[in-house]
Amino acid sequence: MAREFDAIAPVYDQTFTHTATGKCLRERVWHFTAKILSQQPGKALELNAGTGEDALWLTQQGWQVLATDISPDMLLMAQHKKAAAGIPQDNSPFFQTLALEELDKLKDSGFDLIFSNFGGLNCLNLEALRQAGAAIAQKLKPGGHCIAVVMSRFCLWESLYFLVKGKFFGIFRRLIKGPAHAPLNAQTSVSTWYYSPRTASQILRGEQLVQNNCQPIGFWLPPPYLESFFAERPKTLFILHWLEKHLAPAWVSPAADHFLIHFTKK
Repeated sequence: MAREFDAIAPVYDQTFTHTATGKCLRERVWHFTAKILSQQPGKALELNAGTGEDALWLTQQGWQVLATDISPDMLLMAQHKKAAAGIPQDNSPFFQTLALEELDKLKDSGFDLIFSNFGGLNCLNLEALRQAGAAIAQKLKPGGHCIAVVMSRFCLWESLYFLVKGKFFGIFRRLIKGPAHAPLNAQTSVSTWYYSPRTASQILRGEQLVQNNCQPIGFWLPPPYLESFFAERPKTLFILHWLEKHLAPAWVSPAADHFLIHFTKK
């Protein structure tokens, strides 16, 4: 899977991070994360860190961040961002190549926060996700936080989009048994498992994690693949962003493109 993500590393920020929809979606993640992490910053582990956007933000909030990803090329882009931001190489964030399935092999532990954004955990099947949950609990301090942004098993926006397009199979593509093949670009796709908030909570929490809340990410805001449409309609996107901020209660999380789920360790 490293090869697939290496292939999109040079254009990932251009096609998602720095897009209008990408910025709006990440703003919502940061909003909820900042509310949860109101205590003194500590030691953070980021999973599937990509090009380091969240790692740099956490560092700016005072966290000491170890950012990991399966893709060396993604982390190379993150290193370039760190240098461009004027952060010395011996300062946080630190970067390490690590697959999600290898989390239990990470020597470091005692984290106050483990963070995974934008569907990295959806690259894991049920058993691998359960093992990741156990490893997360092992690496967290008692009272530590796990915040994960997971792609939902049902997305209202996506269903309406495929209905309008007359692509009826697409309406149900997240509901199939087994993995879906989610495109990264025109040539590359990855096996992806979609989870409802309830299922994700049951699998991840195990015996040591307690779920605190779940929030929608992308109920009113459109999925990133509709960027070309909404980039030309900034007023419409502004309205949808306002609705996402003010009229997206927790109970709509199962119908959002992603949901943010928060656990603490007992």
